[in-house]
Parts: sequence; C-alpha cells; structure tokens
Amino acid sequence: MRARLRWFVGILSLASVTAAADAHAATYIVLSLVGNQITVVTAVRGTGSSLDRNRSEVFPANDGAFDIAAVNAAADALRKIRPNATFKLLRINDPKIYALQEKWLDSSTIDVAEFLPLLDVRAGDDGTTRVVLIVRLRAEPQLATSIGHLGTGKVAGLGFYINRFQTLNRSDTGERGRGYLGTFANFRMLLINPATNTVEAKETAAVGITTSAARAEDMDPWHALSTEGKQAALESLVPREVTRLVPLLLAADKQ
Repeated sequence: MRARLRWFVGILSLASVTAAADAHAATYIVLSLVGNQITVVTAVRGTGSSLDRNRSEVFPANDGAFDIAAVNAAADALRKIRPNATFKLLRINDPKIYALQEKWLDSSTIDVAEFLPLLDVRAGDDGTTRVVLIVRLRAEPQLATSIGHLGTGKVAGLGFYINRFQTLNRSDTGERGRGYLGTFANFRMLLINPATNTVEAKETAAVGITTSAARAEDMDPWHALSTEGKQAALESLVPREVTRLVPLLLAADKQ
C-alpha cells in the first residue's frame, strides 16, 4: 500500500513540475541581421604587410532569403533543446538596427540597452524571454581546402572571395586552375536577456568553402559556380553553422 502511495505521490509531483515548467516556459525571439547584404572580395597580391589590401564591393540582398534560412535553422535547433518553449521569428527592416550592426562589427561588445528599445521586446513578468540574435562578424576568412584554410584580410557577414593568382585543384578530377572562388559566412550569435539588458552568451562562426577556377569553362574563378550555385552555397553554410552554434549558446541558458 505504501509503495503504491509513494508511486502516486511521485506521479503527482512529476505532473506539478511539468505544469510549472509549462507555465514558465521560455519565449525565444529569433532574428537575423546577417543576410541583408552580400560582400564580394577580390584578393590583391601583397607581401610584407599586415594591411588588408583586398578590394570589396557590397551588394544589397533585399529578398531576405539568407536571414530566413538562418532564423529557421535557429528555431529548429532551439525546438530540439527547448520543446516546450514559445518562438517568435522576426523579420527586421529598421535602418536604425542595421546601423547598430555596423557599429558592432569592430567591437567585442554590443549595447543591448540601445538595441532592445528598437526591437520593442517585452521581457515578461517571469523574465523567461530571451532574444537570439544573429549579426555579421568581421574576421579573417577561413576558406577550407584539402591543404588547409585560405584567404587573407578581413571579411564580414556573407559573401564571396575571389582569388585570381593562387592555384587550386578541383576536388573531383584533380585538374588545376589558377585562382578560386571562396564562399564565406562570418557571424555572431548572441543570447540576450531583455530583463537584465545583458548578453548571456555569444558564439562565433567564421567558415568558408572553396571552388577551383578549373570548374569554370573560361577558367575565371567568379564563374566557378553558377548564380544558382552561389546562392545554394551560402544557403547551406549559414544553417549548418547556426545549427552547430545553438547548443553551445544555450549551454549558458539556465531556464
């Protein structure tokens, strides 16, 4: 009888814990600022200087495809870890918020108190709301090849890196081409607590892939990938890294 009573009390306790957890389930507001522009970097040959001599052109990406891919990947990864949480996926068009992102590029800190009022985030009475923010990061390119990582200078966010002078073999046929096209994604993920105006955790990604100029019919590295191939390369890099970083980010979240 006592064993059955302990079992029944245990079931009631478990139900109470579950109900309490559901009552105070976290709310995650997820947004990405990383995909509003694409940077095309052309490497410039140089020696004996740490200065970044590369040439860069910036092009707007107004369709939101890269940010949508990033936010969806983050939400999917979050749901696996916090299945009882509520999620709000945001699209942002406020120029003031993008201006803040530019300020953050060369800073190790982010002014949360300046950012959150623009987002109009309400922390909630129990303080369980968190903001997961994905922003551009300026860092050295890390373009993976079979012989190590290539790329010089600093690149930010999403884009392409054109090198016209370093030879690189095709991975499938071994054919050698002069130059390569790199696809890069450099960004930060932040876990923000709006109740305390603090960044509770942050993780960074600086990743990239390379495609030898030998894949282009005219041996021009820019043509090593088609327009569709370039889009697909970026759309695969971002979700992969976001998915990898979310568990690391939530390791600091005690909810």
